[in-house]
Parts: sequence; structure tokens; C-alpha cells
Amino acid sequence: MDSFSRWFCILVVVADLLAITYFGGMFFITGSLLPKHEEAHIVVAGAEDPNAHKSTVSAPKPDPDVLPEGFVADAARGATISAKCKACHSFDADGKHRIGPKMWDIFGKQIASYDEFSYSSAFYDKQGEIVWDEEALYQYLKNPKAYIPGTKMAFPGLKKAADRANLIAYLKTLQ
Repeated sequence: MDSFSRWFCILVVVADLLAITYFGGMFFITGSLLPKHEEAHIVVAGAEDPNAHKSTVSAPKPDPDVLPEGFVADAARGATISAKCKACHSFDADGKHRIGPKMWDIFGKQIASYDEFSYSSAFYDKQGEIVWDEEALYQYLKNPKAYIPGTKMAFPGLKKAADRANLIAYLKTLQ
């Protein structure tokens, strides 16, 4: 290899290293390989600012306490969600009471309806007032201690409306 070719190769390698350093540094600093350019604005005397009426509005976050439009509860998903409850409740027709009462055939019944289970006094105080329908279950599953103050149930509730609706759909099938 002659002297010119050797220097040309060295020049190409140095140019490559400089390019890698420049573009790599740009990417590291700005997150882009290309330099950022400001938008050009032409200001004409007496003209209205085109950005004056623009505002940034972000889409509202979905409320976890509101069911989306067209939502249809899914009992199969409710069965999956019931796993959170199975440490204290049974869901089988021949299931036994545990720390909490069994959930079989609870939908549509009066509160504290199993004679063989010892409920907290807060539940007995609500007898005759609450039937486990969709609305009562929805509010109870949202926040048990707020719906029935004094309950012994330690579970804080299901925060998502869809989870509550799906669990209720599942409880309705247990009959």
C-alpha cells in the first residue's frame, strides 16, 4: 500500500470516528440523530398571533369508578376476580363458611341471611334494610367499611368499577 492510500484510509477512519462521536453525542443528549430546529414564525404588524387560540388539552383519564359506555359485565372475569375473596369466602354450592360467609346463592338475599354464620353486629343492625342486589353489592364491594361501618371484613374493596360489575355478574350465577 502506498503512502497516499495509507493516509486516505486514516482520514476515512478519523472522519468516521468524528461522525460517530457527533451523531452519537447528539442522540445521547437530545434523543434524536438530527438537531432540533425551532419553528419559524413570521410576525406581520397588525396580524393576529396564530398560536393565541391554541391550548393544550389532555384527554381526561378514565374514572375507575365509572363503567365505560357499552360495558357488559363478564361472569367469567368475575370468577377470576373472586380469587381475591377465596381466602375468606367459599363460592361452591356445598361450600362451608370460612372467616366470611359462603357466597353461594347470596344474590337477592337479605343481609346476614345465613343463620349458621355469626356476622358482625354491624350486619345484624342492617337486617331488613339491605338486600344483596346489584346496587348494594356494587357499593359494598367498592368500600365495605364505608358501606357498612363496623364490619369485620378487612378487605379494602375493589377500586375498579369493571371488577365490581364482573364479580357481581359471577355472584348472580351462583344459584
